[in-house]
Amino acid sequence: MSPFQWILIGVLGATLGGTILATTTRRLAPGTGVLFAILLLVGILAAIDPDRVTRIANIVGIQRGADLLLYLLVPATIAGFLAMYVLSLIHISEPTR
Repeated sequence: MSPFQWILIGVLGATLGGTILATTTRRLAPGTGVLFAILLLVGILAAIDPDRVTRIANIVGIQRGADLLLYLLVPATIAGFLAMYVLSLIHISEPTR
């Protein structure tokens, strides 16, 4: 494994630990915490075995694993921005007390 993989696994592992801590102390909603934890675990597994991502991409009909990750990241990012926008509209429209 390359040094980048070790660093990535460490960063994702630390983020996973923070997510678990935030979820158990109720600073993060349980559903959100579980979703983040699953995504971080998938990221750790992809860092450990990047060839597996390429094999999955080939099954789906995409040549490279990096392309598969990009194709999944773009709609997820758009959905995240849209969710934040809707939440900001809800908070703006609430009357102040």
